Amino acid sequence: LEGATATGRKGWIKIPNCDSGYGQDAEVLWRQGDSIEDGYDDDLHLSESMKACERKGYSGFVLWRNATFFRSMTPHQMARSYQNSTEADTYIWLDKPTAHTTKCDLPSNTTWHRYEGYNSHWGADAEILYNYSNPLQCKKMCRQKGYSGFVLWRGNCYFRSSTKGWDDLRRSRVRSAEHTLYINVPLVVNQSEFELIPMSESCEGQDADSLLNFESLYHCQVKCIEGNYGGFVTWNGHAYFRKMHPQALVKAAVPKNTTDLWVWHCHRPEDQSKSRRKLRRHRTSPPPITADDTTVTT
Repeated sequence: LEGATATGRKGWIKIPNCDSGYGQDAEVLWRQGDSIEDGYDDDLHLSESMKACERKGYSGFVLWRNATFFRSMTPHQMARSYQNSTEADTYIWLDKPTAHTTKCDLPSNTTWHRYEGYNSHWGADAEILYNYSNPLQCKKMCRQKGYSGFVLWRGNCYFRSSTKGWDDLRRSRVRSAEHTLYINVPLVVNQSEFELIPMSESCEGQDADSLLNFESLYHCQVKCIEGNYGGFVTWNGHAYFRKMHPQALVKAAVPKNTTDLWVWHCHRPEDQSKSRRKLRRHRTSPPPITADDTTVTT
């Protein structure tokens, strides 16, 4: 970047006399004290701002007078949207870990379907984990041991191992108010089918669905495929899905610094979508669901 300098902290750059993403404050950190006598330390405030930025997952911040203004847009977006400002300095965390996770770095290339208020194969416990700490611990153990899923009930985790696969758990589920059923479903996401149009928006406001605070891009892609959407827009950790045809989304794309447009080029008309989604599963596709850890309705 023109005018960028090193900061002394690995992965960070400084763009002096510039503001990036003006007015788009994710959070503000006010500096304590206005002079050395008050305990004011410029270097200490900068160091604390960087540590807070990394801890909270922001992409950078703008220092202006006695405050730090954090930005939640991507480092790429910060680098593209800065403007001159004599009293401000922009700091960008270029080494921020990407939130866009693909099938290559997700264990077993699977997704989780959660059915709240359901059990399956009652009593057929392959293994029991008593007093589990959180569902992530159960998911990890389920993957490691090759189980098809598990049931949570009163602080304990009951693993299920069906010889007929994950779809047998889904078909055999029964209502039970105190139980929550998790099923480990293989799903292949072909990254080449998705095109990124950075810093763009298309058909703004015409949301067919949304996924707020998504865990990774993978989960957005899964929801896009399951819903047979033409694509989606990501903004500040949220995804907004578009029902339009991919070509229509590309044609209607307009520049916008704070959003990225993802187009799924294998979108099919409604009469072909079900057969296409079935090819992605090892067995018959389950009913359309929301993303990971979202309740399935029947």
